[in-house]
Amino acid sequence: MSAGKPLFFLIAVIVSLSWCGRSDQDMIREVIEQRAQAIERKNLDRYLECVSPAYHDSQGRGYDQLKERLETIFQGFERVEYLPGRRFVYPYGETAAVVQEFTLRFRPSEGEVTSRKGKERIILKKEGKKWRIIDGL
Repeated sequence: MSAGKPLFFLIAVIVSLSWCGRSDQDMIREVIEQRAQAIERKNLDRYLECVSPAYHDSQGRGYDQLKERLETIFQGFERVEYLPGRRFVYPYGETAAVVQEFTLRFRPSEGEVTSRKGKERIILKKEGKKWRIIDGL
């Protein structure tokens, strides 16, 4: 076998693997980034695309309560800036945890800009081929 054939084969394998699709970690990061963009744009529909209809948080709030809370928040603030910091993704089969630091700056319709730093833990579950948030908001 000539020296060019193994190299060609290796390149073909690498290219075909790159076409196989995104990894679960990539898809999870995309959901978290979509959520961040939706917060900044105050786009409730885009935000809710990231959330499972089966969502329930540790305080017992479900999807409908989350939606109502977000509507109130988005309507009550003139401007929202969400700056994610360090992020760690921990996949566990069909579920995953994302732990990330963030800074949230917001200005109420009447008032001064307020800034809050924190750390959040978001739990996601793979539903079909899509990852969605099921807890932690």
